[in-house]
Amino acid sequence: MIAEILRAVFSRPMPLLEGAEAASEPIAVLPVLFHLLWRQELVAELSIPLTVETEVRLALAHTARKAAT
Repeated sequence: MIAEILRAVFSRPMPLLEGAEAASEPIAVLPVLFHLLWRQELVAELSIPLTVETEVRLALAHTARKAAT
């Protein structure tokens, strides 16, 4: 359920913490957010340090897969 909310929130790019707060209580959603980043369902520029201001968005592959179903 939290993963679905995060996918919806990050369907448009926004800063990591802003999106976490929009989804729910950050302490509850951050582990799921990091898991989605790990699975590359959410993406961010990771060649620089990850901060609360890092822009996160829904991965294009996930968006295309969703549209195909």
